[in-house]
Amino acid sequence: MSRALRQKLPHVQLLATSISTSRLFNTSAILGSGHNRWSKIRHEKGAADRRKQAERNVLAKSIAFLAKTYGPDPGMNKQLAALIQQAKKSGATKTFIENSISRGLGRSPDGAQLENVMIEGMTPGNVALVIEVETDSKGRSLQDLKHELKKFGGKDAGSTLFFFDQLGKLVFQRPPSASEDTLDEIINFAISQDAVDVEIGPEIEPQPGISENAETPAAAVPVEAEDGPAPGEIIVWTSPATTMSIATAFSDNLGLKQISVGVIWKPKDDMRVTVEKPHIVREITDLLMALRDYPEVSSVYANGVPGDDIAEEDWARVEDLLDGK
Repeated sequence: MSRALRQKLPHVQLLATSISTSRLFNTSAILGSGHNRWSKIRHEKGAADRRKQAERNVLAKSIAFLAKTYGPDPGMNKQLAALIQQAKKSGATKTFIENSISRGLGRSPDGAQLENVMIEGMTPGNVALVIEVETDSKGRSLQDLKHELKKFGGKDAGSTLFFFDQLGKLVFQRPPSASEDTLDEIINFAISQDAVDVEIGPEIEPQPGISENAETPAAAVPVEAEDGPAPGEIIVWTSPATTMSIATAFSDNLGLKQISVGVIWKPKDDMRVTVEKPHIVREITDLLMALRDYPEVSSVYANGVPGDDIAEEDWARVEDLLDGK
């Protein structure tokens, strides 16, 4: 919880608790350098592709959530209309948008009725999982995914929900060059709306000579955040029941640009599982990739955190495969 909000919002912790996150060549340094450069480029491209897919997943789920909550007609659902415009600017196709809306209405792209299914499991290393599935065949999906869990060293755990809190997550764009007074106004407004918590990410610093109002990501340099929201973002946590009302209030009263909205399973901070061994991280990554490859899996949440001996880039691969970050 942010320090500022903790000072202003003493009831937050109680509320949050009650709601219960080959070597083949060795001939020259030139060859070695070229190989290392190729490996680095391939790794960076893979990471970028995973991040792009994760962003598309968030966008699809936000569109589905808004269509489900307030209807599929953008003319009658202004938040859905705004998000569709955002999706188009990011290059989303008409088919992508229509399929996202269909899922929000409980239908597959071909019109089949979908059923929501939840699987609670464990990874290698006993990290708790919550897997959300949208399927037109519950029995088939359960059988397939439990097989994948076992195949990659995990297991069907029976119940893992007590490791998580179900919360609404609203992500807004932080106003450029926002003053302390502006940030205080955002926090105070969150208090007035009975939000659970607010997290304000660091601002994005414009490059010299480029307007800070430019919309392209290349126009700014992010200040790295050690933890919490990404640079240029504000996260507002809510109870599931108040997610949409608070989202509407923030947009209408503060004019903040909404990036995503949804209800997620957030691991409880005091019930996180530390993964200490690199080979376990690799096994977890393999399992998560298998789950993500299953087309009917909509969301995957886990309560693991990296130990001191885990490489940052290795854990980043895990996080790129998870929701609710």
